[in-house]
Amino acid sequence: MKMKVVFAGLLPGMLALAACSSSGLNPAADTNRDDEVSFTEFNRYMKETIFTEFDADRNGKVTMAEWRRLEPNAPASKFRKADRSGNGSVTRAEADAHLEREGSMKELFAKIDTDGNGSLSEAEIAAFRAKMKKQTGPTEVAKLKQATE
Repeated sequence: MKMKVVFAGLLPGMLALAACSSSGLNPAADTNRDDEVSFTEFNRYMKETIFTEFDADRNGKVTMAEWRRLEPNAPASKFRKADRSGNGSVTRAEADAHLEREGSMKELFAKIDTDGNGSLSEAEIAAFRAKMKKQTGPTEVAKLKQATE
């Protein structure tokens, strides 16, 4: 199954997910500090990270101009799909709902959860990051797509 990478922001989120602290996984992702990241934790963390990456002026909305900064070659129809209100900007709620409709988080989580136990270990996240580093795509988004194929 080919994964649909909906936002370029998946990459910063994925790379930040395994940022280690003295206690192991990124504490912003591993909120219950059990040294694993559940799908619920992953989903929340990634959505927050993606939205923050796109919302350049931190006003709680992503405009077409902000979106183009990270998705310069994507068709405008992708932005319009997320902008359910049609007002020219995407709120956090709209972005979250869009990611849910597309299923991106579930697909990405399943690719990283190699043992299929429903949680991500530091080793699984590190292995996925290493896999991405080996990809030869021209952009980080292309490398993410290659790593998930």
